[in-house]
Amino acid sequence: RWIEILSEYDYKIEHRPGRIHNNADALSRSPCTQCGKTDWRQAKIDAWDFDQPSRALTTRSQTQAETETPRPDETDPQPGTSTEQIGTIPWLQAYTRQDLQELQKVEEWYPTIYGIVAQEIDASDLEYTGFSPATKVLFGMRHQLRIEDGVLYRRWTFSDGKERQQLIAPTKIRKEIFELAHSAPTGGHMGARRMLAKIRRRYYWPCMGMDIRQWILSCDECASRNTSRLKKAKMRKFPVGAPMERIAMDIMGPLPRSTRGNKYILVVGDYFTKWIEAYALPNQEAKTVADVLTREFFSHYGTPMEIHADQGRNFESAIFQEVCKIFDIRKTRTTAFHPQSDGFIERFNRTLQQMLALYTNNSQTDWDQVLPIVMAAYRATPQDTTGQSPNLLMMGREILMPLDLLAGQPPGEEPTETTEYGIELRERLTKVYEEVRRKIGREMSRQKKLYDRGKTGMVYQPGDRVWQRISQRTKGKTPKLQRRWKGPCLIVNRYTDVTYLVANGPRQPPKVVHFDRLKLYTGEKYPDWMNYYQNLMNDNNDDSAAETEPSSDSE
Repeated sequence: RWIEILSEYDYKIEHRPGRIHNNADALSRSPCTQCGKTDWRQAKIDAWDFDQPSRALTTRSQTQAETETPRPDETDPQPGTSTEQIGTIPWLQAYTRQDLQELQKVEEWYPTIYGIVAQEIDASDLEYTGFSPATKVLFGMRHQLRIEDGVLYRRWTFSDGKERQQLIAPTKIRKEIFELAHSAPTGGHMGARRMLAKIRRRYYWPCMGMDIRQWILSCDECASRNTSRLKKAKMRKFPVGAPMERIAMDIMGPLPRSTRGNKYILVVGDYFTKWIEAYALPNQEAKTVADVLTREFFSHYGTPMEIHADQGRNFESAIFQEVCKIFDIRKTRTTAFHPQSDGFIERFNRTLQQMLALYTNNSQTDWDQVLPIVMAAYRATPQDTTGQSPNLLMMGREILMPLDLLAGQPPGEEPTETTEYGIELRERLTKVYEEVRRKIGREMSRQKKLYDRGKTGMVYQPGDRVWQRISQRTKGKTPKLQRRWKGPCLIVNRYTDVTYLVANGPRQPPKVVHFDRLKLYTGEKYPDWMNYYQNLMNDNNDDSAAETEPSSDSE
């Protein structure tokens, strides 16, 4: 129909961008006064009472038809009291005096305490020992209680010397009072001490301090940000007793690209001898790392029994896993975002950075040329843990350094025959290794004793709910305003006292997490996806119990 009407005209259609529409859309449309379809809008506007105060939000599930507002002449000011109605925030639906009176009447302490304050019951005739804890508390302060308009208050003098009346809050509205004072935008998620001081200005109930502390502990928003008083696990020892029994690896970089095109350093260290090799690499791809490890390290020192590294993609790749399979090497890894599990190499990286910074040029492009020299100096230096140099423990001898050549060979150290040298070397290394084992054992015990001071971390059990530390940084967001914890998460399995298998959600596989990145969840949430893992754990427990239960045939 519109096409037929428009076909009578000769017109041109032009696009008009919305950004140049400066006129208001509603004002640009002329209302129709003939169809009558707009009459209901005007009727609705005419029926609106603009003098009636609006109530946009209620904080309770219980709704009321209307809120009674006392007239000014009904409330005479009392000494030390406020004439404001309780909860007169514009966007809240306040409780009336009648509501508060009805809520107080259902409290178990109400008949006794109200009767005493109203002088309907003689306190001397009551058996104090038969009271409930809340009744005992209110009975002890009965001389401070007052009844105003049928509602029970406590008269309390604050530190500023001003006396105010506190509402004896009924149980039904206590959590609501806390939510307004703590979780609402005007609350600020303050701590227990400040919350207690804020709520106490208007309200009181027995054991309110204990309730406030418990509610704050169960506040997910506070727990996702707070980091105070974190509990840490005690140190675990990994004793080694021979060279190449266990080595550690790490990638250091990126560094400024050198003149030879290198940008990274592959660091490989032996736990027993403290012998460390550092190889300059152009990249950190898995193929490059595996090639240098087999061609440079394994060919010179042999294959280790165990390799410990972080969860970098170059160490977790299929190529690296195949190398470990070919050489029959056990591969272990650190937990995510916890480099302390590889403290031996991580601490050396800091030492290596210090040495390179002192000897590289100003343009920092010759660090790969300096690298072999500083590594030779490191391996020739006795270590605090072993008391010997890595050269002696790995090669059985000390290498000649410029310091040794300065004054020549000392008297009495003439070269010996090859056969005698081999026998003496074996005997000397046997004694040295025994002494090193004792020193490493003593040093590990000393370090563990020092580290474990004040470490009182509890052991989590499968089925416990925990918070997990958020270590990733979101691009475009500052860590200062970011949540520090995510949860609740579920402990699925406990491998050791410091490593746990943790499930984060229904779509993510469980991951191994260190104890230091967990804290106990004290909130009320229990997501449905946790039931799946809980059922799996229950089935595993039932299977284990069935395997350990003796059969009737064995008797």
